[in-house]
Amino acid sequence: MPRLVHLSYDSPWNPWLAGGGALRDWEMAKRFTAPWEVELWSGAFPGCEAFGQEAPATRWLGTRKDNRWHSRFGYSAKAQRALSGLDRKDTVVSASPSAFAPVPALLSHGASTLLVVHHIVGLSNAWRKFGPMGLVAHLHERMILTRGRNYVTVNNAVAARIRKVNPAARVEFLPNGIEPSLLTIAPARDTRPTAIFVGRLDIAMKGLDRLIPAFAQVLRELPNARLLLAGRGSSDTIADLRERLKVLPPDSTELHVNVSDEAKAALLSRAWLFCSPSRFEGWCIAAVEAQATGLPVVATTADGFLDSVRDGQTGLLVKNDEDSASRDTALAILALLRDADRRERMAQAARAWAGNFQWDALAARQQELCASLLT
Repeated sequence: MPRLVHLSYDSPWNPWLAGGGALRDWEMAKRFTAPWEVELWSGAFPGCEAFGQEAPATRWLGTRKDNRWHSRFGYSAKAQRALSGLDRKDTVVSASPSAFAPVPALLSHGASTLLVVHHIVGLSNAWRKFGPMGLVAHLHERMILTRGRNYVTVNNAVAARIRKVNPAARVEFLPNGIEPSLLTIAPARDTRPTAIFVGRLDIAMKGLDRLIPAFAQVLRELPNARLLLAGRGSSDTIADLRERLKVLPPDSTELHVNVSDEAKAALLSRAWLFCSPSRFEGWCIAAVEAQATGLPVVATTADGFLDSVRDGQTGLLVKNDEDSASRDTALAILALLRDADRRERMAQAARAWAGNFQWDALAARQQELCASLLT
């Protein structure tokens, strides 16, 4: 009987991350069909035992202390030991490897190991997030990209970069999906011009420090505009974000933390457009979810958006440049908020485009890929 063991530090319930990659891992794994047996190995956190009890079962690795670094390092150490002792007969090991939670054993037994690469952080972004520790993460990321034999990527730009540095590897492009119910949500747009960001509240990665000054520029042109922000993040990040938002008028922003799927859908239905000036991005499930609800997207040319958004048709992409990203994001937001006809054309195209990404079909393709590693 074939067995799949998937490793990822992140999970949909992780209090410090809970990113789109973790959602993908969960949605894919739970759709594997018989005769496959599936088990997820994820980083532990306080109270993690309450989650992941339904199929596929989750094995929590590492410390349960309320400290993200203890959690990461504990996961790395225990995953390394558990993987080194794993019986690999009839087993595919897949992983969403993290540059910040290294598990070197993932680079062994390459023929039956599948590495799912969501994005490439790069040295400058790693340094921005974690200072000198970012150099260690960068070196580990380089190992991930050059030493594997089988890869899945969620965007074509990352696939091309892996093929360049690892030409002997097998690299498959397989994007993320959405819940089909989002395609049927009826809009309930606010009367005020409203932009929304939904996603992990990671200020550096998602470019929220770009978005806030961009929206300040929007408000100078449209004083009644409103910015909605919704997502998950650590208490420190949320406190930092609240402080940054103080530069904007209080009635111009709403911050919604740890929202349910139902609440997220309701927020998306209120907005006029979705915006995310990310510095790096694997796919951005939130952007495709927004398009499913009929929202045009304003985003950067970070890798993931090049595949998840059709520039000029379902949204507007601005150059991913530190000197110009905030200004260009503001101009793109203003252009769409002021042009109802253009928004409506993009809304219709966005819903049609988002309908191409369904979890069931994508999971079937990944199951076929895993089966091919056992032959």
